[in-house]
Amino acid sequence: MSFPILFLDIDGVLCCHNDGVIDRSPLEELQRVCLATGARVVLSSDWRRHAFLTEKVRASLEEIGVPMLGVTPCGPHGDPVRPLEIRAWIEKHGWRGRFAVVDDRMLLREKGGHFLRGHFVRCDPKLGLDRRSADRLLDVLKGGWWVRMANVWRKPSAPHAAAHTQVKVC
Repeated sequence: MSFPILFLDIDGVLCCHNDGVIDRSPLEELQRVCLATGARVVLSSDWRRHAFLTEKVRASLEEIGVPMLGVTPCGPHGDPVRPLEIRAWIEKHGWRGRFAVVDDRMLLREKGGHFLRGHFVRCDPKLGLDRRSADRLLDVLKGGWWVRMANVWRKPSAPHAAAHTQVKVC
């Protein structure tokens, strides 16, 4: 398999208003990332725990032409173990290719979070997957320079970007 995998959270990434509605703008950013990289989605969100929510995600992704391969296994509900669930999926499927994880949680601080270094993009839960986060996902999925320099600070390259918009590379 030559395509990358994108492990996708929903709340705070595609659904930002606590109303169970997938927002159009973050969904379009996800589409841009997946079309540019050929990425396939694996659902890592708690939405995978409910068949009707998983189907809602699958239908939304299908509408924008993004394939969903499946879901990560579920650890105990409420335990901060999403990185371990992602790793379990990768090991079960023998995945050796590129992958990225997008979530609004601080996954690097959860059990097994170290495994996600260089693969993780954290969204602001109020903004969800905005252009800036989507561009970071593109860097990860295409093997950009910042993937090789995990845990360093990057200053914006655009001259008009304010210095306070530094991005912590995870």
